Amino acid sequence: MVISLHHQTNQLKGHIMKTKTVNGKKYKVTENGTYYYYNTPDSVINVIENEVHRYRRLKFIFGDTKTGIPWNEEHDNSGTIGKTTGNVKMVILLTNYNSMGGGIILTDCILQIRHVNNGGILYQHPKYKKSVVDIVPSDLPDYQYNTMVNGSLYGRHHSLRSAQICRSKLI
Repeated sequence: MVISLHHQTNQLKGHIMKTKTVNGKKYKVTENGTYYYYNTPDSVINVIENEVHRYRRLKFIFGDTKTGIPWNEEHDNSGTIGKTTGNVKMVILLTNYNSMGGGIILTDCILQIRHVNNGGILYQHPKYKKSVVDIVPSDLPDYQYNTMVNGSLYGRHHSLRSAQICRSKLI
């Protein structure tokens, strides 16, 4: 593993950051040793650093930060924040605070972070374009409802309840 330290530092509300390159990849590193993708906005890092170990459930909307268009992910977008172990400690999304592992959070692709319980928005990308998710009658006889995202077919459902669950995961 090759690590080089750059002397550029940024001050985030109580979080001092340095830039490091590990195996040819550039990262922002906080004073507590958490690594973030280099293109991660400082405001995202500040929110995540303040939420680590608080065990509050958060919902992440991921997408294209150049256009602000979300990827409309149904899965692996809500949970509590933890960290990986090892030399390069990155933030991971845990199903709950008792979980032993989870997926790396794509911190450079976050369009919105909000609390699951009260819906309070902690971060929103300036270009974020919220998707419109509609439930409409199905066009096929074997299904009762379709979910439409921004006017395009997203899924077909046998029941209204199924369509509503899908919609709640997307918005």
